[in-house]
Amino acid sequence: MSDRKVADIMTTKVVSVRTDDPLTLAVDIMREKNISCVVVMEERTVQGLITERDLVHRVLADRRRVEDLLCRDIMTRSLTSVTPNTSLKEAMGIVDSMQIRRLPVMDKTGLVGVITQTDIVNETARIHEHNEKMAFHQNLQSYIIIATVVFFLLVFLYRFFF
Repeated sequence: MSDRKVADIMTTKVVSVRTDDPLTLAVDIMREKNISCVVVMEERTVQGLITERDLVHRVLADRRRVEDLLCRDIMTRSLTSVTPNTSLKEAMGIVDSMQIRRLPVMDKTGLVGVITQTDIVNETARIHEHNEKMAFHQNLQSYIIIATVVFFLLVFLYRFFF
C-alpha cells in the first residue's frame, strides 16, 4: 500500500451544492445518488461538507426543520484535505487520527475528488487479498520445486541402488 496514492482510488465525480442552496436540495441529491455526502462550494472554493451525520446531529437531533435551512447552516466548515499525491497510508493515518470519514482531495486548481474511509478500507482489503494470493502462488511454486527435486532424487537413488 505504501506506493498507492489517493489519486488511485479517489472519487472524481464529486457532487456539490452551493452554500445558499436549500438543504432540501442536498438531501434530495444524496438520496437520489445514494451518496453519503455532498461538497459545499462557492465558485471553485470548497466551503464545507454536508454528511449524513451532519443531518442527524445538526438537524434531526435538534428537531430543526430541513425546509427552513440552507446548506451553509449545517455544513461542516473545518475540513482537512489531501492532495492526489498523498499516500494511502498517510490518508489512512489522517482519517484515523482525526476520526473523520471523508477527505476532500485538492490540487492547485481546486477540488479534484473525495476519498472516504470506505474507499481506503476497500483498497486495503483488495491489497491484502492480492498479497494472500501471491503468497499462495509462491508457496505452491516452492512445493512444486521441492516435489520435483524429491522425485528426481528418488529416481537417482533407485537407479543407483537397483
